[in-house]
Amino acid sequence: MKSGCPTIYFNSKRNKVRLHGGRVEKIHTNAQSAAFEAERLAQLHSAGLAVPRLLKVSGNIIFMEYIDAKPLPDLIDEWERNPDIVSQEKAAKGLIDWLHAYYMAVGAGTSRGDINGRNFLFDGEKIWGVDFEEETHGTPMEDIGQLLAFILTYHPDHTSLKVSLSNIIARHAAEIFHLNPQEIQYHQNQAVELIRARRNKKI
Repeated sequence: MKSGCPTIYFNSKRNKVRLHGGRVEKIHTNAQSAAFEAERLAQLHSAGLAVPRLLKVSGNIIFMEYIDAKPLPDLIDEWERNPDIVSQEKAAKGLIDWLHAYYMAVGAGTSRGDINGRNFLFDGEKIWGVDFEEETHGTPMEDIGQLLAFILTYHPDHTSLKVSLSNIIARHAAEIFHLNPQEIQYHQNQAVELIRARRNKKI
């Protein structure tokens, strides 16, 4: 981004994230959270995962490279209007391939955590992972079920495109992780109910 370009703020519930001076600045609520994410970014980048390159850390602020890619929910909205089967399948399979590489890098028992579509970007060729604020524990099955639930329940929920995209993800997950499709479906349904319960409380 050239100097003089306006600062762009990204959608974030917990922190302030902005594109400024050609780099992404993420302002955490505390230095400990920033240090954890910086360490995780460095770890994943060293392992060869597609994540933003860490530039520096200053107190509770981390500075990262800007990735020119779109969040998954924004892409889904575009595909609802103009379906792109090739990109949809590439993104769907890329999600699972990225998650598989993630678990290999961080070790068994550590889940992706806060796994929703906005934490995955697609640049047309590959998936990028962003937002690593905390370490959580769980299984790939739980993560995948939650990710599928988020995809299916983005408004408007359970459209034919969202169902088709979720089916591709689930099939690839079963193949790559050697999972039982029925168990994936079970965790997906459980996550859908939790999401709906949380959203109903806000109405």
